[in-house]
Amino acid sequence: MLHDITEKAQLLEELHTQASMDYLTDIYNRRAFFEKAELLLQSNHHQKGNIALLLDIDNFKQINDRYGHPCGDKVLQVLSYEIRQNMQDFQQAVFGRYGGEEFSFLFTSISIEQAETIADAFRQKISEIEFTWINQKIDVTVSIGISVSTKEMDTSLEDLLLQADIALYEAKKKGRNQVCLYKNTQ
Repeated sequence: MLHDITEKAQLLEELHTQASMDYLTDIYNRRAFFEKAELLLQSNHHQKGNIALLLDIDNFKQINDRYGHPCGDKVLQVLSYEIRQNMQDFQQAVFGRYGGEEFSFLFTSISIEQAETIADAFRQKISEIEFTWINQKIDVTVSIGISVSTKEMDTSLEDLLLQADIALYEAKKKGRNQVCLYKNTQ
């Protein structure tokens, strides 16, 4: 009987992991990201501002079309691995796969300048990775949008991500492989 209870507990834990993690990249899926980000926002309600980033792989459709989906999957896996390595220093942050080739981040207790530095470091690091597929080098870059809420303006997670998305499209419009900060004029 004890064996059955232990087995059942392990199975439940495994199901919870499968429900919250993206199978391909081994990071939070969209639903888990939103759950964790909302908890982080609640715990940081009276603290310094919150910062959202949206990172999108530039020209990802062309990678899939030219080299095939297995290559695109490998790009997503390598990129998510690099992000995981770089996110280990941030205890007040959560990130996940937002969808397709987009990744979402929420940071608390950092400044706008720190967020821009982090985003640009991600952008630079990813552009320096040597992706190869069947002996062909593939240049991979990302564009990143940043949005900020302060104690004075209480912005919801959805609004932060919408603003980051607007900034992301501004980065794409400016030529890709860029970081843009959301401004109320956009």
